[in-house]
Amino acid sequence: MSLEDIIKNQEREAEILEKFDDELYELTNEYKKCCEKIPLEEILKEHNIQLYDNNIKNLEQTQNLYITNKTKFDEIINKLKQLPEYEESCAILNKREKIKYLYYAQFYKYWKLIHDDREKYFSSDYKKTLELLAQDGIFLYFMQTPDLNFDNIKQNEIKDYVLNSFKEYNYLNLKHLLSNILNPIAYSNELHRNKISDLKEALECLQNKHFNSCARTMFAMLENEQKMASGLIKKSSNKNRLEEISKFVLDMGVEYYIKVWNLINNYYSNLLKNTNEQKDDEVNRNDLAHGIYNKTASEEDCIKLILMYLSFKEISYILQNFKTFKEELNNDLMLLNFMNSIKGEIV
Repeated sequence: MSLEDIIKNQEREAEILEKFDDELYELTNEYKKCCEKIPLEEILKEHNIQLYDNNIKNLEQTQNLYITNKTKFDEIINKLKQLPEYEESCAILNKREKIKYLYYAQFYKYWKLIHDDREKYFSSDYKKTLELLAQDGIFLYFMQTPDLNFDNIKQNEIKDYVLNSFKEYNYLNLKHLLSNILNPIAYSNELHRNKISDLKEALECLQNKHFNSCARTMFAMLENEQKMASGLIKKSSNKNRLEEISKFVLDMGVEYYIKVWNLINNYYSNLLKNTNEQKDDEVNRNDLAHGIYNKTASEEDCIKLILMYLSFKEISYILQNFKTFKEELNNDLMLLNFMNSIKGEIV
C-alpha cells in the first residue's frame, strides 16, 4: 500500500469517527436542554427529595432511588412518565446510548488502525531516530505515517534538519500541523476546540519573534491539556497532574503510549525544575511564568514546545476517551435498570 493510500484510509476512518463524535456531542447537549424543561420541582418536593440547581442532578438522584428506595422511585417515575418533556428526554437519551457505542466502536477501530500502521510502516531505525530526537526535546509522536525522510541525513544533523523543516517558509509545515486544531469548522466538540485562541496567539508570537510570549502560552496550553488528561481540573500542582497521568497511562496498558508518555514526562519535568537544577540549557517554565529571564526562550524552544503539545494532545485525547468509556460502562447497569423501569419491563 502506498503512503498516499495509507493516509487516505486513516482520513476515511477519522471522518467516520468525527461524524459520530459530533452526533454524540449534539445529542448530549440536546438531552441536557430537554431535561431542564422538565417540571421536576413539585414532584421532588412532594417526595421530600433534595433539589439541585439543575435537572440533570435531580434526575441522577432520582435514578439512584432505584437502588435505595424502589417504592419511591416507582412513584416518581409514574408521575414523570405523564410529562411529555420527560418522555422526550428519554427518547433523546435512547438515541445517545446507541450513538455512544457506535462512537466507541469506531474510536477503537480508528486508533487500532493508527497503532497498527505505526507498527507496520515505522522501521526500527525510524523509531530509534524518533526516540533520540525526543531525548533532545523534539517530539514527533503525533505522526501517523513516516512523513519525514531521514535516509540521507547524517545522525548528528537530524536535529537541525527537523527544526529547520518547521522553520522554513514562515513555519509553513508547522501551520499545516496545527491546521486541524485551528479550524473551528472541523471541530464542533469542545474537547477539540479548547483553547484555540491561545494556540493562534502562540503561533502569532512565534511569527513575530516574540519567543518568550510564545513559550509562556505553550506552557499554559500544555498545563491545560494535562488538567484534561489527569481529571485534576481544580487547583493541583504540575507534579500531581503528571503523576496522575502516569497512573492512567499505565492503566491503559498500551506500550506505545507508555513509552511516549515517559519520554515526554522526563523531558517536561526538567523544564519545571529550578533553573540551577536543570540538566541542560533549556527554557524554564517557572522563570517565564514569573518574568525572570535567566534564559530567554528561543525560536527552537517554541517549536519544540508546540511539537510536544501536539504529541501529548494525542495521548490526552486517548486517555480522556479511555476514562470516559470506563465510566460509561460502570454506569450502564444502573442505566439499563433505569430505562427498563421507565418502559415498564422486567429486568
